Amino acid sequence: MLTVAPRAGLLGHVRELREEINKCAPPSILLTQQAIDPGLDGSFKGQLGFEAEALDHLYGPIDHAEAVQAFFKKRPPRFRAS
Repeated sequence: MLTVAPRAGLLGHVRELREEINKCAPPSILLTQQAIDPGLDGSFKGQLGFEAEALDHLYGPIDHAEAVQAFFKKRPPRFRAS
């Protein structure tokens, strides 16, 4: 996401983004944070490897099934922080 916010509204915008991110499954937030820094300095091949392992890890837990069910039932997911 790329957004330009005016200085006066920056803090409010950051809070909105935080609330949106906090709706995600906790393991996906953690793995995204772990991917960002190495992704800036590491190799493309290394980053793809990390992302493949992360996706393998994320698609197994019960939170993934909850996300899919919530999507089809058009409701917010209730993650259990697996």
